[in-house]
Amino acid sequence: PFGTRVAVALSVDGLNSIDARHTSAWDAHKWVIAPYGTISVGGWQMSSESARRFYFTTERDSYAAKLGQTANLGVISAVFFRERRPFTILPVTPGEPRPLYKEEDRTRDDRSAPAPKSNSAGDAQTANGMGRDSAKQRSAPSYPAPDDESAATGIGRSVRNDVQWIKMDLDSRPAGEIMIRYEYRASLVRLGIIPRDYPRPQVLDRRERAQGFEPRYCPQP
Repeated sequence: PFGTRVAVALSVDGLNSIDARHTSAWDAHKWVIAPYGTISVGGWQMSSESARRFYFTTERDSYAAKLGQTANLGVISAVFFRERRPFTILPVTPGEPRPLYKEEDRTRDDRSAPAPKSNSAGDAQTANGMGRDSAKQRSAPSYPAPDDESAATGIGRSVRNDVQWIKMDLDSRPAGEIMIRYEYRASLVRLGIIPRDYPRPQVLDRRERAQGFEPRYCPQP
């Protein structure tokens, strides 16, 4: 909590929870938290009066997959920006006036300036080739198709959630950032985060009680 208002950019599966866009945290639309306050965001904001609930589901059924934005599934991110505090501008004693730029100085600078170079046809072709190469490099990478084994967030039933737009003067430096990756239990087991369950835990109990000898003869088969 902070003593000033805070704006938080909240994205789920790489999509802003307010407008479902994928932008930088600074350019994103943000939720406002009152000083020392909290906020609960329970769904995708669909209008100024309604939202649709978050719910955990598979990648294939996720809201991001429905929009064709599957590059950042399984991640919840929140970036916080403080509101700028009012500050006082102190009076400054003006310095000596700058000397006027004389006409002879301007003429001398114009004469000493190098002449502009014209691009040749070869240079133009090279630039065009570089442009094509850079365009290929900027092309979007391919990602595996959404599956039914990994977790993502869907778009659920509609609920009432009134909001209004305001303008804030924010500090450009984030005050804090949180990123959470979420997975189903099976994926957490495969990653080694949760110990693997043994199908027959009673076997270990039996082996703990095992003994090498019993005070009796061998039984008849």
